[in-house]
Amino acid sequence: MLPVAQSTFDPHCNHHLHLASVVLHTTQSAPGIPPVCKVKGIQSKKKYKLVAQKVQSVVASCPDHFRIKCKILGNLLADMPILDPNPPPFHPTGQYTQEHKDKLDVEHPGLLTDAECTIMHDLMCKQNLAFA
Repeated sequence: MLPVAQSTFDPHCNHHLHLASVVLHTTQSAPGIPPVCKVKGIQSKKKYKLVAQKVQSVVASCPDHFRIKCKILGNLLADMPILDPNPPPFHPTGQYTQEHKDKLDVEHPGLLTDAECTIMHDLMCKQNLAFA
């Protein structure tokens, strides 16, 4: 006769038992000792533990060789061309071609007004070396 599986709940246990297909097997033991039942198909998972409970922060200073040093030399805006509020008609220059202009207009309709688009295209023509 096969032993019958009984589910028990231990409130002090840190594991949750998830029963899958339960198969019981008995193993032979020494004479006078009852056989031991092994249950297959039971999975044990620990309770979820928050990261805040696992990791503790340490107060320390950062070494100098890991710090970011910001060295801005000169005026970065000095070489930037001045935008014209009434830009000339579009003419392709360098990386910014007619195909790029048309693609930008088709993919982003209604994002800018027509006047803003002409100023943006003028800026892109003047800054064409900044684009790959």
